[in-house]
Amino acid sequence: MGEKRPTKLKKLLGQLKSFVGHGGTADDVEALSRRLQEAKVIQVDGDRVLYP
Repeated sequence: MGEKRPTKLKKLLGQLKSFVGHGGTADDVEALSRRLQEAKVIQVDGDRVLYP
């Protein structure tokens, strides 16, 4: 996504929801967010999203 990466947590979760699809639940979105954090793709600091 380059420069258009979400920098706010709410926007990131919305983007992830679109990746999960219509059948995805809030739990699915949270799980995906956690996996990205564990893989060190993203860092969440309060409501900010950082890309190390």
